[in-house]
Amino acid sequence: GISLWLPQQQRFVEFAGSAHLLSAEGGLWLADPASGERRLLHPIDAGLTGFWRGEALAQLPGTELLVLLENWSTRGLGELRLTLLSADGEQRLYRESLAKDCLCSDLHIEPGPNGHFAISFYDNDHYRLLHYRLISHR
Repeated sequence: GISLWLPQQQRFVEFAGSAHLLSAEGGLWLADPASGERRLLHPIDAGLTGFWRGEALAQLPGTELLVLLENWSTRGLGELRLTLLSADGEQRLYRESLAKDCLCSDLHIEPGPNGHFAISFYDNDHYRLLHYRLISHR
């Protein structure tokens, strides 16, 4: 699984789960190391042919946002998607498919200043680099 320390909350967000043909357990969790409490934020998203596995997680500096990359775990070609979450991981704010019919690997999120972040991954036979900038409309 993947995990990320949230210093403001003194907690971890982590993805831990598995899926089988007829069952799925786990998902995205909020864990408090002081109390040992662990709360399921989003159950694993699964179907008959596979499930979405969290592969990379990062917090964007100076924002209240987390970036999650999820890979469709299946036999054969899959899909890669980006999800923006609130800083506590509770709310899904945005979701976008980044690649379909792919064998995506080597996923990375590089947070930058002023709402910028980059995503890189290997897609079938080449590397892809995507740049995003989030702009506040307040």
